[in-house]
Amino acid sequence: MGMKEFKFAGLNKIWSNRFLVLFILFLGCISLINIAYV
Repeated sequence: MGMKEFKFAGLNKIWSNRFLVLFILFLGCISLINIAYV
């Protein structure tokens, strides 16, 4: 496993974590909007 591949794997992990956080925030906003309309 080369240094380049390791760095890419690390970046990929960081981006997947950020995407997960953004997805949870997005779901939270949708839930708040639905509650506000109900």
